[in-house]
Amino acid sequence: MLLKIHPSTEQIEPQRFEWYDDTYDKGYQGVVDVLQLPGEDFALISVQRSSRVIVHDLDGGVKRGEVDLGGRGGNPTLQFGNADGEIWASDYDTLVVLRANHLQILRRALLQEASAGTRQFIGDYAFQPDQDICVVARPFSHDIVGIDTVGLKVKASARLGRQPLEVAALAHGRVVARDWKTGDVLHGRLE
Repeated sequence: MLLKIHPSTEQIEPQRFEWYDDTYDKGYQGVVDVLQLPGEDFALISVQRSSRVIVHDLDGGVKRGEVDLGGRGGNPTLQFGNADGEIWASDYDTLVVLRANHLQILRRALLQEASAGTRQFIGDYAFQPDQDICVVARPFSHDIVGIDTVGLKVKASARLGRQPLEVAALAHGRVVARDWKTGDVLHGRLE
């Protein structure tokens, strides 16, 4: 369910996701993330274990369409990039950059290689405040990588050990992460 909040009238309008029906395995496929584009009458909604992001009409409360991120396995987290007009999404082991106004894929990069035939997911990602670098947690590689936001190439890494899952980017290449298994705070610097 989505709740539309109207601050000026102090009203809350609930909207059921009619498209979230029995085609989804609700034991394993919950709603993961929602991102509304400023000035638009729709929101992007991601679903666990799906690489398809739903375009949800905020006025009518119905599915307007969908965007296929590339079939990598889903769990997309959605956020605006540093560049105007870009939306970033994770798709299991891959980062995908979309053009916000047309919802077209601009570029994508596989950031976590498979191990022994099994794909491995990336963790969270965040943007450095002082550079055009996106940092990506890689729990199975025991590090955080810094990728340039234009070419999506790895430019630096911070070897933290353990399994960083959540990440925050600080100034001057510093990163802070949370370990997946223990919840411990990890510190490092991109080099």
